[in-house]
Amino acid sequence: MRTAVTPNLKAISDELPRTRIGILRNLWPTIQSCLDAGHSLRDIHESLRLDGIEMAYSTFCWAIGALRQRRPVIEERETCSTAPPTAGEITGQNRAADDPLDNVRRLSERRPGFDYRGTLPDEKLFGLKRPPE
Repeated sequence: MRTAVTPNLKAISDELPRTRIGILRNLWPTIQSCLDAGHSLRDIHESLRLDGIEMAYSTFCWAIGALRQRRPVIEERETCSTAPPTAGEITGQNRAADDPLDNVRRLSERRPGFDYRGTLPDEKLFGLKRPPE
């Protein structure tokens, strides 16, 4: 298979992105290692400012939060296997863990306070009907 020659795309990939989130996304592995080493967000923000990357601290914190949330999704995609589902998945044996209404069913069994579930049948409310005399 031949690969296309794309010098312009290569030139763009070597440049820093124009957006702040793009810059932080590009620097995320380094920022993550600083955070793992115990450095504070304030110190990392100050280092970026000294390196010429200007942004408000609130914007920096928002972007770091977005990148932290995005990270597990990326790792999940990378570790997701393309193997066919197992027999247990096909037959629904793992269904209890995947049931979206499980919480509703559990809460409806133990409802706090007064629980009105409708009226009783007439026989139970008024007793058995007597035959006319």
